[in-house]
This record gives sequence, C-alpha cells and structure tokens, in this order.
Amino acid sequence: MLRRILGTRKLISYSIICSLMLVAISSAAVAAPDDLANIQISKENGIATVTNENGTVIYEGADDVAAIEAALNELDSGVILFQNGEYSIDRTISLKSDISFVGNEGVVFDCISSPGFTTGTGGYSSSTTSVASDANSGATQISLSDVSGLDVGDHVKISDDFTVPYEGKDYKNGELVEIVAINGTTITVASPLYDSYTVSRNAKVREISMFQNISFENIGFSGFGMDTSSTAVYLYGVKNVTFSNCTVEDFGTRAILLFDCLDCTVENSTFKRIFRDGTGYGIAITNACDNIVIKNNSFLEKGRHYIAVVSSRGGVTTDGFTRHVDVLDNIFRDCDDEAVNSHPTSSPIFRVIGNEIYDSRKGVELARTDSIVKDNKFYRCKNALVTLSTGNHVIEGNYFNGNKISIIPHATSNIIRNNVFDNGGYIMPELNAVIENNTFENYSGRIVSSVGSSSSYVENIEISNNTCEDPLTMAMEFGYAKNVRLNNNNLNGDLEFSGCDDVSLEGNRINSPSSSGIRVIDAAGPHSISVNEIKASSVGISLENSRTTPIKDEIIIDRNVIDAPAAISNDDYSNVIMDEEGSPGTLRIVEDSRLREGSPDTVFKNEPYIDLGGRDDVGGYRDLALFDLSDYEDAELIENATLSLFWYYPEGMERPADTVVEIYRPEAWNPDYVTWNSSDLDTPWVHPGGDWYDQNNVSQGSTPYATITLNGSDVPDNSYHELDVTGLVKEYVSGEYENTGFLIKARTESGNYIAFCSSDYENGNQRPVLTISEKE
Repeated sequence: MLRRILGTRKLISYSIICSLMLVAISSAAVAAPDDLANIQISKENGIATVTNENGTVIYEGADDVAAIEAALNELDSGVILFQNGEYSIDRTISLKSDISFVGNEGVVFDCISSPGFTTGTGGYSSSTTSVASDANSGATQISLSDVSGLDVGDHVKISDDFTVPYEGKDYKNGELVEIVAINGTTITVASPLYDSYTVSRNAKVREISMFQNISFENIGFSGFGMDTSSTAVYLYGVKNVTFSNCTVEDFGTRAILLFDCLDCTVENSTFKRIFRDGTGYGIAITNACDNIVIKNNSFLEKGRHYIAVVSSRGGVTTDGFTRHVDVLDNIFRDCDDEAVNSHPTSSPIFRVIGNEIYDSRKGVELARTDSIVKDNKFYRCKNALVTLSTGNHVIEGNYFNGNKISIIPHATSNIIRNNVFDNGGYIMPELNAVIENNTFENYSGRIVSSVGSSSSYVENIEISNNTCEDPLTMAMEFGYAKNVRLNNNNLNGDLEFSGCDDVSLEGNRINSPSSSGIRVIDAAGPHSISVNEIKASSVGISLENSRTTPIKDEIIIDRNVIDAPAAISNDDYSNVIMDEEGSPGTLRIVEDSRLREGSPDTVFKNEPYIDLGGRDDVGGYRDLALFDLSDYEDAELIENATLSLFWYYPEGMERPADTVVEIYRPEAWNPDYVTWNSSDLDTPWVHPGGDWYDQNNVSQGSTPYATITLNGSDVPDNSYHELDVTGLVKEYVSGEYENTGFLIKARTESGNYIAFCSSDYENGNQRPVLTISEKE
C-alpha cells in the first residue's frame, strides 16, 4: 500500500520512502521522493522555505525551528522531506504522531538545544488507579478499583512495589499493556502479563496516551560536544518508532532515548562520539520498553555505553522494566565501558547476534536478563562478555580474538558452547557455567581461570568436550571452587585445583609438557580423578599439602593412564583411594541407609556406619544399600559378584549370640525418606523393617541370596567380610528385576548387634565395595 487517506491528509508508507531513498531508480515510471512528500523544507542562503504538497509556501524565514513547527502544524500525518542543508535546532521541537522526517543527502540537524526533539511527558496521566485483586503472570484480565476515563485502545502501565536495588536506589517493576475490552471494572489486555502484580505490593495502573508512528530517515544529528549535557531525540510513550540511515555525532548525554516505547527499530545508522562521564548513551532504552530492534548500525568512535537498558524513578514516568531487545549485525568500536549493557534494573530478553565488537572495555554485559549471544565477533576487549545476577544465557557460535578475558559467566545459568577462542582471552566462570564443545587456538596462557575465596566459593562449573592443542604451561586453574566437573576434554597444559571441594575429572586427555599433569593443592573436599590419559614432564597427579596436618578428604584416583617420570606424588593426604592397576569391576556404594526399630520414623541416611542384629533394650537393626550397575549390560558375562563389608564394631567385644548376615532383594525405597516404618514419604512398608523377596522370589521369605556367619565368640577384626551376591546382581543386570539394591539383616535380632563401615565412613578404604568379575 503506497498511501492511505486520513481526513484530508496523506500518510505515505515509510517502507516505500526508505527503499526509494536507498536505491537508485532510473525508471521514469517510479516516483521520486519529492513526489511522495507531503511537506518539503529547503534552505538556501540561511533562509528556510516550507512548501506543502500543492506547492504553496507556508513559511519562509531564517528561523529553522519555526519552519519545522510550521510543517508539523500543517500536517495531521505524513512525510516532511528536507532538502540538502544544515538546520539549526536552537530550541526543543515537540513531536506528534504519524510524522516521518526524511532527508535528502547532506541534511544535518545542528542540535544546539537539548533535547533537539521530544514528545514530552504530556501523555502520562497524573494519577493512578489501584488494582483490586492480584494480577498474575500470564493473565489477560486485570480487576481495577475504577475504570473511569479508560477506553478500549488505551495503553496503561501496570506496576507495583516490587523493587530491584541498584547503586543505593530502588527501582520498581512495570509493563505496558493495551486495553482490548472493558467489562465492569475489569479490563482485558492484548497480551498476557509478563510478571505478577499484587495488591499487597500496592499494584496500580497509570494511563498513557501513546504517540505512534514517528520516524527519522537519512538525517544527520550534530550535537554541541560530547562533554556536554546534550541529547538528540527524547521519546516518551511512543509505539512504532524508526530511525534509519541516520548519523548521530557529538552528544554528551544520549543520542536517542526511548522511554516506555514499543516496537522500535534503529537501523543502518552511524553513531560517533557519544560520551560523557556518568552518562554517554548511544541508545538508552528506559523503563517499560518492549520489542526494540537495533540492527545494521555502526557505533564507531568514543562511546561510553553504545546501547544500554536502564530504569528511572520518580515523577509520572516512573516504574517499569524493559523486555525483548534485539541487537543484530551491528559494528561497535572504541567503547570506554560496555558496548551493549543491561543494567540490573531491567529484565529484558536480549538477543545479541551477528555483531562485531572491537577495542571495548566490556563488549557485552547482561544483568538480570535471559539472553542468546550468538555468532558475534569480539576483538581486543578487556572483558568481552559478562553475565551477572539472575538470568539464563546461551552463548554459542561466537569468535573471540585477542581479548584479555573472553567471558565472565556469573548468572543463574550459562551455557557456553561451540565458540572459537583465538589468541588469548580466558573464560572466568564464577557461577553455574556449562562450557562445552569449544575450540581454543593460538594460546600461550590459561583458557579457564575460576578462582574464588575461602569465604566465597565459585560453584557449579561443568567443562566438557573442549579442545586446546597449544602447548600451555597451565591450561585451567581453579581456586576455592565447588562442584567442578571436567569430562572428555583434550588439553595441553596442567590443571590446578587449589582449596577446591567436590571435583571430578573423567575421560580427559591432558598433555603437560612443562610441569605436572594435575595438581591438587590443599583439597577442601572430595576429588575423583578417573579414566584420564595424562602425559606430564614431572608428575602425573600431584597431591600437595601446605597445611601442618594431614588432609583427610577423599581422593579417588582410578583407572588413569599416566606417562610421566612419577605417576603420583602424595604430600600427606591420608584418604587416597587408588585403583591404578585397572580394576573396572570395583564399585563403590551409591546410597546406604540404616533402619532402626527403636526409632521407627527416623531417617538415618548419612551415618558413618551400617548396623544389624539386635539389642534387647532397643530392638532390631537392618540396612539398605544400592550400587550403580548401569555399566553392565550382559548378565551372562558376569562370573562373580562379591559384596565386601568392613567389620569394626563392637570393638574388642564378644556377643551373646552369633550374627548370621543375610542378603535379600528389597522393594523400592527412597534414601531421603526411608525408615523402619516407611519406604518413602507417606509410603509405609507393608511389613515394618522392610519388604523383601528371597532367592526363590518369596515375599518375606527366608532363603537369602547370600549369607555369612560372624560367631558370637569372634571380635571385630577390622577387615572386610565377603558375601557372594552373584545371583542377585545377575538378576538386576539381566533386567529380570529392577535394581533396588540389597536389604541386609541378621537372621535373628537379639543379643547379636554388629556394625560395618558405611559409604559415609571417613576412611574411604573401609567403605562397602561390590566387586564384579566378568568372563574374558
């Protein structure tokens, strides 16, 4: 559609004008832009002339602002076309709806006043209306205390006293919605609410008479210095805004401010020298904006924040967080702070895709937002990408080159995958990061550095299937890190873990040409180092202790292939479990729980012992134990399965009766809730003390799968005692029965109490073990 008639005025399709301005058309059948303009403004020898579409001159004079205001007064809607020239904007021009400013080549607005153009805040109601009942996220109906003055088609901002603190101030949530129906005191809105707004938090609505359809095309905006308090365009409450093929230079505070605006596009434009300490925003997106697209622009010289999402407080414009911002295919250079930034006082969904960012202190910083950061290129930034606060981030397919720090992930969830890191710039994960399938090339320093403190651990880091083939002294370092998983990485350089807790390394290929392969320093919790291929110039696995006492935390070193002058060095770690000779059939327990008749409703999950038999003054004791058998697929290959229990109590004492230990197949149980009376939460056993099947599949039967006798005259010998559980294990592996583990009990339960070490016993070499032998 080329035109539509509004009263007696013509509104020209913006997209048609845009295409005509950008493409050279030689065909006489296509109209030139001059023919499509409703109003033309030209300037010659300092005199501005305004001509309407009938050729009538409606203004002629030396006051450029008066010329533009005359054009605006003439039009209800349409296009104002500016001929070549520099126009002096020495006072602020008030905008209105349905107006497009289009310039021929060489049109410059010299903005001596700030802002040069604005809608003002007159569209905001001075009063608010209370919400009568809670409006929940996803709802499309809002009950109000009063609907006077509201009509279908109006926009309102709903908000409440939910706040986000930032730099000593509190900022309130809110969003814009359009009314599509009114029934009594209930309004129906066009789209579901993003968030919930409650009466207890003083939820309210404020009417905003939205402007609409304002555009600038092919205009140059020139400010009066980047060290000044100056803004080119200030827009409040506008729907459908477009800036296209514009140039904005030399403003101190902001180039463009979007305040409570919807459906806005800034494209194919150039921004230079937008900088002032404490402000300096190329495009500032403020309060309850939604659906903002910034694409194919060039931000080229001396910026502070080229794109920033922020919030404000106070006055009628207060409250609201931005949603949905797309930053696509732009070029950013020379930014003193963040090229793209989301302050914590907002909650947008950001898509940052296909951009190139050069020489910025921070390329992208996203706080309190979900985001997709994809297919971008980051060059020589101090910090290329930072995530903060809450939010879920997917960072994939990007190229990082020559950055000091490539990524600092510190948000609710960070997935970093399929990126290429070139010529330096490590990842510095601080919280909840998955780093997978990335390539690191042309490196001489670390590729990952994750270091917290003794009072503030970095946590939840998973690193898998990454490749770095450059010869590094140190590939990755972790300090005061908790819950770290490294799986199936191909790395050159050593791995260092200092003061860490709950670390697992499995299936990695590590080549350390100048030092140890893996260094564990002052461990603060368990470490598992299993099935790795390690080549090192000194020690394959180095356990180092700078403390004055032995380190008792469990260190499992299992089935690694080590090529080094010394495979393992141990500096005073007292609880090292090693299985370096390749015993893949040794399984350690997954869960065990005690059942105590004297405390029939108490969960005993993390006890250092399991016990059985009976005490005359208490009653019986039984146990449940579960091993992971998922690595075994063919029961016919299993020759033997042996359960080994380490007997240590009652120390040095005989017992009145023998203890005949028996193994049965239990019904399913939940280790978090199992007790003498119950198998799970609100699920009692049919038989208190546990429901089981014997070797003949008889419920509560008395033919155990395995048994051994510890005579009453024997005292604990602090050694393992073995039960042959081959039959039961094969039934589990074959799938005949679900793997529910072992129920361990004594045949009789009186005067024969004993205890074995459990899976939580301090010394890992004395915990329950299941050993499975397979046929060759």
